[in-house]
Amino acid sequence: MVGDSIHQPADRVAHDRLVDGAARERAQRLKEAAEPEDLREELVDDLRLEGDSLLYLGDFQKALASYQEAHSYTSRQETSALWAATLQDTALAHARLASESPPIASAAHIAEAVEAYRQTLLVYTHERLPRPWAMTQNNLGVALAEQASISEAKRGNDLLAEAVAAYRQALLVYTRDRLPLEWARTQNNLAIALRARAARAEGESGTQLLAEAVDDYRQALQVRTREQFPESWARIQNNLGVALRDQASSTGGERGAQLLAQAVDVYQQALQVRTREQFPQQWARTQDNLGSALQDQALQAGGEAGAEILTKAVQAFQQALLVRTYEQFPQDWAMTQNNLGSALRDQASQTDGEASAEFLTKAVHAFQQALLVRTHEDLPQQWAMTQTNLGNALRDQGLRTEGEPGAQLLADAVGAYKQALLVRTREQLPQDWAATLVNLGAAFFEQAARAEGERKERFFDEALKAYSQAQEVPKYRAIARRGEAQVLLLTGKDREAAAALSEILTRNPQDSKAFSSLALLLNNSLFDPVRALSIIQRWLTRHPEDLAARILEIEALFASGAFADCRTKAAALCTNEVAMQHGEAVLLGYQFAAGLAAGSPEASADLTLLLKGIGKEPSEFRTSWTFRGTLHSLRKRSDLLYRDWLIRFFQALEAPNRDSILQQLRVLQGELGTIRD
Repeated sequence: MVGDSIHQPADRVAHDRLVDGAARERAQRLKEAAEPEDLREELVDDLRLEGDSLLYLGDFQKALASYQEAHSYTSRQETSALWAATLQDTALAHARLASESPPIASAAHIAEAVEAYRQTLLVYTHERLPRPWAMTQNNLGVALAEQASISEAKRGNDLLAEAVAAYRQALLVYTRDRLPLEWARTQNNLAIALRARAARAEGESGTQLLAEAVDDYRQALQVRTREQFPESWARIQNNLGVALRDQASSTGGERGAQLLAQAVDVYQQALQVRTREQFPQQWARTQDNLGSALQDQALQAGGEAGAEILTKAVQAFQQALLVRTYEQFPQDWAMTQNNLGSALRDQASQTDGEASAEFLTKAVHAFQQALLVRTHEDLPQQWAMTQTNLGNALRDQGLRTEGEPGAQLLADAVGAYKQALLVRTREQLPQDWAATLVNLGAAFFEQAARAEGERKERFFDEALKAYSQAQEVPKYRAIARRGEAQVLLLTGKDREAAAALSEILTRNPQDSKAFSSLALLLNNSLFDPVRALSIIQRWLTRHPEDLAARILEIEALFASGAFADCRTKAAALCTNEVAMQHGEAVLLGYQFAAGLAAGSPEASADLTLLLKGIGKEPSEFRTSWTFRGTLHSLRKRSDLLYRDWLIRFFQALEAPNRDSILQQLRVLQGELGTIRD
């Protein structure tokens, strides 16, 4: 829905009958008349009346023909009022035809309506005819918003901006005090257009537009009250819920949760009027919207509370499908099937085992059902969206399935994403194009993880290509760069991976995953402990309580040769219970090794503490730590007195179980006494 048009027949009877033959008879008389102007206005009125009757009966094409014939008997110079009025009529008929025509014909009808309204405003001016002018501005706004909904990005943005301007012009006349009903209708239309603009905007601009839309809906509800206008009130409540949900998604956090709660509340209020018995289609639409808001709530809540809310979301979609059937309302049915599939996929992600698998199977089925209606030919953008959603569900199934069946599911996911990209192109839909490429890259990555040899390399190359392309769209640059970094890490392209991770961390200094990956890569693969130390210490200035980062700092200090500082910080961290629970052997190992390298008199006692600590561990214990960076730095230190001994010491800490570690360390302990003596 893009807005409500206003149509006011000028001094004509109700549309309850056809004016059989009257216009035709008068047209014949007009041809034969000596003074044709005497009959012209009456003929135009007859034809307009005929058009109104046909419009009322739903025969929009014949109505348009009647209106166009009426217009042909008018002139802007000689009968300007009739000329403008008949243009209004033709615009309305074009708008009605657009709603029931195939895409190409619909676009043509909307363009005709827009042009007719623009022409009308040459006669209907604010100064001479303020109310007809305001009505035309409102109707122009509706037609422009409709045109925007089927236009590509930039053109659509421009049209929506024009629609907003037209509505605001109308509100110069339609004031709450003088014309409250028209004012409320136009406020609602303005809010719809603002929300549509927000959907195409990014950042603060989109947030501000949504806030304005919410305010305009609330303004309209001050006039369109439940007591006086229950149907209109419920419609605006539904629209308000949509805007609040959008606002919540762009806000996040506690404020976002509050906005979502408000959206759920206004949908539930609307359902008190929009009952299944009285207004089945509107009831189903609001149930569908309620399901989407509940789904968002569930994702925010998480845990058991989120699972419970998700169940309610699925139930809301299922309720909508009681009315939105394939036979009666195929497009609405397909939309709700798509939404149901999305909620079922979320349910799968919050459960385990057979229940999770069953939810995913139902999600795939729902998306496949939607594609029975959402075809490439008839509804290309909706088809592409559902293909993407189907790809996501198939990918989830593939990740949970072993062997050849899992590989086939991943291949099916890749196929679905590639289908979506036939419509979601860089030129037409850049945001959707990039989002789908990110998903495609992830699917190729998973395929590579299961493949060997040349196939593995090919899948990784495809993943890199998809992630690289997605980075052309700023909104998806970070997530695509992250995916690219993951592939680069696994393919041994360490320097390229480091560059990618460094870029991610520069853009988002709070990205803990990028930080830890980069620090480990620099220390253990690129063997650049000095740079690793710089990045770690910069991170710790912002996150001083990050114990994992403090252990990484100790490792980098040792590898860079700062032995005294390494021992001091390791000893300090050994007093932290939480740190010791997760890395006692590693911390005690660095405390001892750094002390030995620095000539600390407490080195022997440190080694005894280490042996005692490992001795308390279960037999299957291992440090689960790689000392590659440490070992590499030691091999380069020919000047270090205990270099060879320390190399064997850290190799011992990498042994596969407790007894093996202890056996090697006790041998080294005996040798150390000999060396030091």
